[in-house]
Amino acid sequence: MKKMILIMVMLGTLHTLAQHNFSNGYVVLDNINEPSLSAPNLGNTTGQERGIAYRSGTPDIIYVARGGTSTGDGRPGGVVGIAAIKLTAYGSSDYTDTGLLVSGGTPANFSFIQAIFYEPVLDKVWVLDGSGSSARVWYFDGGAVGGSPSGGGTAVTATATGITHLFQASNATSLGGGGRGLAVRVSGSTVTVALGMGSHLEVWESTTGLAGTYSQKFESSNDLDGAGSLCTALGTTSSSVRDVTFDENGDIWVVNAGGGNRSVFRFPFTSSGTGVIAGDAIALPSGSFDNTGGGANVNSFKIYVENTTVYALAGLRQSSPSTANNSGIVRFRRNGAAGTYSFTALDGFGVGITNTSLENSDAIMGSLQYKANAVASPTIISQPSGGTQALMYMSMPYSSSSTLQLSSRKFYVNAFVINTLKAQTVPTSAAIEVLLPPLNTFTKITDNSSSSFSPGSTNNLLLAFIGSTSRSAITVNSFRFNRTGGSTATDSEVDAVKVWEDANANNTFESGIDNLRGSGTMSSGVSTITLTGVTLTTSSKTFFVTVDVNPAAIGTLGLQLSTANVVTATKTDNTGTVENTGQSPLPVELSSFTSTVSGQAVNLSWSTATEVDNYGFEVQKSENQSDWSTIGFVHGSGNSNSNKQYAYTDQQAGFGTIYYRLKQIDNAGTFKVYDPITVEVEIPKDFTLSQNYPNPFNPATTINYTLPTAGGVTLQVYSMNGELVQTLVQKYQAAGSYSVTFDASGLASGTYAYRLITTGADGQTQSALKKMLLMK
Repeated sequence: MKKMILIMVMLGTLHTLAQHNFSNGYVVLDNINEPSLSAPNLGNTTGQERGIAYRSGTPDIIYVARGGTSTGDGRPGGVVGIAAIKLTAYGSSDYTDTGLLVSGGTPANFSFIQAIFYEPVLDKVWVLDGSGSSARVWYFDGGAVGGSPSGGGTAVTATATGITHLFQASNATSLGGGGRGLAVRVSGSTVTVALGMGSHLEVWESTTGLAGTYSQKFESSNDLDGAGSLCTALGTTSSSVRDVTFDENGDIWVVNAGGGNRSVFRFPFTSSGTGVIAGDAIALPSGSFDNTGGGANVNSFKIYVENTTVYALAGLRQSSPSTANNSGIVRFRRNGAAGTYSFTALDGFGVGITNTSLENSDAIMGSLQYKANAVASPTIISQPSGGTQALMYMSMPYSSSSTLQLSSRKFYVNAFVINTLKAQTVPTSAAIEVLLPPLNTFTKITDNSSSSFSPGSTNNLLLAFIGSTSRSAITVNSFRFNRTGGSTATDSEVDAVKVWEDANANNTFESGIDNLRGSGTMSSGVSTITLTGVTLTTSSKTFFVTVDVNPAAIGTLGLQLSTANVVTATKTDNTGTVENTGQSPLPVELSSFTSTVSGQAVNLSWSTATEVDNYGFEVQKSENQSDWSTIGFVHGSGNSNSNKQYAYTDQQAGFGTIYYRLKQIDNAGTFKVYDPITVEVEIPKDFTLSQNYPNPFNPATTINYTLPTAGGVTLQVYSMNGELVQTLVQKYQAAGSYSVTFDASGLASGTYAYRLITTGADGQTQSALKKMLLMK
């Protein structure tokens, strides 16, 4: 008599130890528009930042589109440009702001900058600027920096080297809507430019290289030559085309940020010169870790390829401003083929991604906010004007714009931050470098859930799955399966569960040909299978799982891959730990961690004896050793057998007892938190105004002062004729030590005076006056 066994197998996707969370590997590269006391004065902008572009080189550079004009942020009045920031230290900062890049007035200065993109093959930064029917496309040389290449003179502008105005966009329909996007693909002598124009998609192309003639191939809302079909997927009145990206096939994807349904659309692009109907319209799925909501808007969307697997990163936010903190970037794996694509949510980054409050306890990540008009619960400040997303725009380190392979395991985000840990006008813009954790994935391709087996039969196929790794190689040691809750079969009814390796790569189970790599029995509903000779490399490998059925088998057997410690493996390269192994963080031997106090500044120093895969250190701060916040990040040395020295300065530490600790992060996102140190910072006893430094100076100098009590503070600069030149400070300040940068780029050489006046709660005033010399 035949017995029926219903096999129900569920197979998940594996993640890093810090599951569903990138926050263990990210760096806030300081606030782009912030007058940080530990960095060059970048100012406070009221313009709408519209993008970020990362260029790998010596040094690495990030370019940030400064949107429209603004004042009071250290740039010349009325000048629109792109911030060029070298990822090298300037003083105690993690970057060097070189000032603004402009188009030099020929044919015209940049208008409102809508989007930027870096293309590595041509080594060019591309720019979409303008408004209405005047949108234009430019490029300039990668590696270009502002007028202060050594940093510290952020008001200095420079004409971008190699700046070229390519073509006028929107010759049929104007740029409109609420978001913008730009992507460039180079394949041989063909250069294709995709423009997310807010209300529609446009595609332009040159088949004769960078300097060739660009013609418009199609746009999504209007068929220019009448030979094609109108695209109705987005609608002709859409106002939500906020980002655009190419995939590895040259097809174009756009996001519909106004739909509230996580919508992305694929346009199968060919150089046909006709309108094209969207080939896929997909609602990105939610993951259990994703709190941005099933109806979230998509603000940014990037695709990359690792080995043969295609991934996507989507910047998501809930559509309601009342859910301000639910904003995150989710990583998806793309499945299937064109026309039948689907996506699987894997992990993510941001305050909308849950991971046992690891992220939400982080003060900087917790300050990322969705911006809209000011509302209550929580209060949201309108900056920039209108609604946009906290995690706004992304830039990937592509090694090629046609293959979409990455040159490094990180990406960059332009975000809006409300960070009260720093002296700034909030909210403001920040560049964030995010470590992209490696993945080992095991994807189900066959599930024989309706198979029946004869009693005593062997090697009955349960399922097949593909295993792959983003590392050069890992050795897989074991798999573990659990009996599902709905199973009625007993352990004794399953003689063996086996794992086989597809020997001839034909994705077909052949018991006489395929290699048996391990076999296990079931005990208490669990079968752990120890494997031999299984190595995963960048090439995917197919596995088969079979069951041997006992003659007494009855009922239903359901198996699933265990959700914890699913696969144990060991790495054979040096690119990070292996997921789901329960391993401790990679070794970093901390030799010392000390501090010194200078006024209100706390200088932290530490050293390591050895390092393995050390991504870097988060510097964390607390007043009670319970509530810790991350105040900075210092990059590690990767792998080292020699002593390495590190330092970080908390310029506005506060007063009293303060605790600091280090959180070391490796290249796979695993981490270790070291014991804290205690620092005592005393309140200043005297009212002082220090001599500026340097003096003489050109063009910027620093002025320090101390306040023994709180009160109204005014710090102003005068000419020797008594004329007011600039007000540096005019606000209420707590007792403490302060540092202000005075930038005299627009002033003539000569002697100037600066005066500090304070008014205490009792109405008593104190003042001090000093001179300084500007020499150009």
